[in-house]
Amino acid sequence: MIPSDYKVVLAVAPGAAVTGGAFAAAVVDCAGFRYAEYLVHFGAVGANPTALRLEESDAADMTGATPVPGSVVGTDPTDDGGPSVLTAAALANKTTKFEVDLRFRKRYQRVVAAAGAGATYLAAACHLKRGEQVPVTTAQKGCSQVLMCPRK
Repeated sequence: MIPSDYKVVLAVAPGAAVTGGAFAAAVVDCAGFRYAEYLVHFGAVGANPTALRLEESDAADMTGATPVPGSVVGTDPTDDGGPSVLTAAALANKTTKFEVDLRFRKRYQRVVAAAGAGATYLAAACHLKRGEQVPVTTAQKGCSQVLMCPRK
């Protein structure tokens, strides 16, 4: 079995629906990693969201945070050159993925997501990859449990 070589960070915890406001997001410390994948999972979306992007800062409290270039949904293009879309129809029960080369980014990042006028469900995870050290323990992998499922 090939062990995982990345750390998982819960960027936005699943919770109650948000209506007309921002989702609470954790700050992700990217130190020691070269690549990040953010997976933003939407459930029901009651109205067009008003924001979805990544922000970065040199400060752990996100003082002076600015958008990560290329991450503003509804403004920046997708990786295949098409427009990114910030509508309920495009996001409901789907996943938006952000791929970030951390070699050129600031140390701290977070997901910024805000619901429109209708109840919206969202959760997000960040996979920090290509670390200076391979996570070995459950805690280093950013998990509460890790189950290995070997072949017979």
